[in-house]
Amino acid sequence: MHPVVKYLIARKNKKVPVPDGRNIVLVNFGGFMTGVCSAGAMLALVEMGYQNSFDSIYTISSGFHNACSFLSGDGYKNTSVYYEDLCHGDFFKPERVWKVIDIEKLVDILKNKKPINVKNLLKQRTKLYVRLANIKKGQVEYIEIHKFGKSKFYDLVRAAASVPFLAPGQIKLGRGQYEDPIWFNGQMLKHLKQVADTDATDIIVIYNQFSQYDYLRKNFKGLRNSRFLNIIPNKSWLLSRFENDPQKLKHSAWQMGKKVRILFGKKGGIELFESK
Repeated sequence: MHPVVKYLIARKNKKVPVPDGRNIVLVNFGGFMTGVCSAGAMLALVEMGYQNSFDSIYTISSGFHNACSFLSGDGYKNTSVYYEDLCHGDFFKPERVWKVIDIEKLVDILKNKKPINVKNLLKQRTKLYVRLANIKKGQVEYIEIHKFGKSKFYDLVRAAASVPFLAPGQIKLGRGQYEDPIWFNGQMLKHLKQVADTDATDIIVIYNQFSQYDYLRKNFKGLRNSRFLNIIPNKSWLLSRFENDPQKLKHSAWQMGKKVRILFGKKGGIELFESK
């Protein structure tokens, strides 16, 4: 069993801060609809009792609303956002070239249809960071959710989902104008290095695509250190960033959930939510 798993098992059903001398961090990446993979992986963590076990979570793009649902207690229900809501309707339309992604559809789902319990989220002691591009300053910043509070929460969701070229527009937060950083592999590498440079003793990295791990293992030497636990989709699990088949999305979530359970010595898959 991986040492990071052992440290996390010792925290089962406990809430941070835990006086065990560890600083356990979770890292999420983006990947548009492939974000269903990290959602499924995190649902497995919820089911096994590790929802409140992380000192910090670092996210990009879709990884942000996944982590919000995870910490707020809505991870079970909100995993289904991918395979019940975002794959239908007006959220994603390639032919709508001026606004391929309609961010307000996502916000409406997470605010009204399958609401995130923002009050409960902000009560958590886990620090939750989202990586955003500050357009005015021309630099990337990490915003911690407790800095802005409940009134600005959905603006953070908007900013994290403001994918350049797909969802035009910038979101005002404080004195800055923010959007999701332009997606390229270098952003992913910088994201991981940012976490590696903290005082984290243990880092769990959840990938949405095998290609994400493949790039990082070639470009970040520390990734194979026992400090890191990498949770990776199998290379044969092919899922498009623009997938809209609900069954493929649902199965991908289930596969990742089962993989996490196996890492923790558990059998069987996760229970996926279905609206009645």
